[in-house]
Amino acid sequence: MSAAGLHHEAILLAQAGRAHESVDMLRRAVSLAPREAVVRDHLARALRFVGRLDESLTQWRIALELRPKCAEALAAMGDALFEMGRLDECLTSYRRAVSLRPGNSIFHSRLLYAMHYHPDCDSAAILRAHRKWGRQIEKRFVRRRQPHRNAPDPERRLRIGYVSPAFMDHAVGRFIYPLLAHHNRARFEIHLYSDTTHPDDFTECIRAHADHWRSTRELSAAQLAAQIRADGIDVLVDLSLHAAGNRLLTFARKPAPVQITWLAIPGTSGLAAMDYRLTDSYLDSPSQAASCYSEQSIHLPRCFWCYSPPRQTPMVNALPAETLGFVTFGCLNRFEKVTEPVLRLWRRILRRIAGSRLIIHSREASHLDAVRRGFAEAGVAPERLEFIGNRPLSDYYSHYHRIDIALDPFPHAGATVTCDALWMGVPVITLAGATAVGRAGVSILSNLACPEWIAATQEQYVEIAVNMAANHMRLAQARNGLRGRMETCGMTDGRRFALEMEQALGFAWRRWCGQGGLQSSKEARKPASTNRSIAFEKVS
Repeated sequence: MSAAGLHHEAILLAQAGRAHESVDMLRRAVSLAPREAVVRDHLARALRFVGRLDESLTQWRIALELRPKCAEALAAMGDALFEMGRLDECLTSYRRAVSLRPGNSIFHSRLLYAMHYHPDCDSAAILRAHRKWGRQIEKRFVRRRQPHRNAPDPERRLRIGYVSPAFMDHAVGRFIYPLLAHHNRARFEIHLYSDTTHPDDFTECIRAHADHWRSTRELSAAQLAAQIRADGIDVLVDLSLHAAGNRLLTFARKPAPVQITWLAIPGTSGLAAMDYRLTDSYLDSPSQAASCYSEQSIHLPRCFWCYSPPRQTPMVNALPAETLGFVTFGCLNRFEKVTEPVLRLWRRILRRIAGSRLIIHSREASHLDAVRRGFAEAGVAPERLEFIGNRPLSDYYSHYHRIDIALDPFPHAGATVTCDALWMGVPVITLAGATAVGRAGVSILSNLACPEWIAATQEQYVEIAVNMAANHMRLAQARNGLRGRMETCGMTDGRRFALEMEQALGFAWRRWCGQGGLQSSKEARKPASTNRSIAFEKVS
């Protein structure tokens, strides 16, 4: 078979879920056509998919030697570098892809998303980059926006649209489920626009709470915008921001009179067409929010998240240190969050606590050699480190049976993983960051009434870990009480969270109605108010 034939067969095998066979077929194709950059690019993608990250990078580098201006290969290589936590190289790769294809919103979104993880990217730099992208995108659409014909009645039943590629057993799906399950359907008509590529049983649970469900994977940004407009959506909610699979090009077309971003990360879209972003007072102080985001911030009264644990999570076990005789720290966040400043603190912690262990989530590749080397140079033996790759959800939760204390990374803190750890009885130490994405742990732990686990400085982060590890009795007490505490503090109270969300959605709608319903794109670009932040009282 020719190289072209093998290449075609490999693509079919990949689509059928036979990834390893696809790799073998692509290797044969490369051996027959070693100078075909596209074949090497596809081999690199397949290698990354099966977890052979270093080999994938090798193939991408060869592909780029053959075709230096292949933006697709540069962006895909950036994804692999991102997964390995090689953020400098990752951003360089994304920037090269964007420079070659400045009109490609997907490449640009990857760059903007990755900036939140880099310790040298502050909120001002992040906002500048997002605004630049937003201006570039919106100049295509702003003159073509049509007036909204929605009746500006603050008392009528509202049509709310939620847009996501993750209506499934995924962090987004789990966090939105309590809201959907408790929405007041007499006041709100719920429309879900799903780009979900791999629906599962949880997809059906989510779908059951929608008045209208549309599978939108095959729709272009313009087609989706037309559908949303035809459905008469009053308030459209983005659940992705710049994460993979986002629909910001649809939001840029302003298909709904009120547009809000929430959930993926508490960041900014950069779009003038995105009217509001949701946050809370722990993620953003009302006085600071105005300078960091292109949207107006609406502060939820308690927390940005409402946690919905999977039904089959294991029971909390006894403190592992009591049986093993040593303390085990753990971080099950994606490895791209584990920056060098984080590793420096973790090395200090393990050096000060004799015999302690550390479990880190990452697929095996050369980036872990550098991690092991850094700990060894700090006097921490390699056997005290353990790296675990992707596991089924049941195995993921069982790892917490081995962890005494969870360590939150920075500058991009954990949210889902922090909630998971706490649900499994594992205290989480977090560093209060300078950006909202760095303050997820602050929000969650403050709502849990555990401020003693929040560090204001890196030095304090280390001291909290050392002091916590020294007191097994307090660790055991915390472990036994954390799940109940999450239930009583309101972090899992979907009914109350839905009331608070509905208050925010209703406010945004009433403001639009109070302005008479903005009818032209020119008016729609005007700021709604000089007050850039709104906060609500708690709902009892």
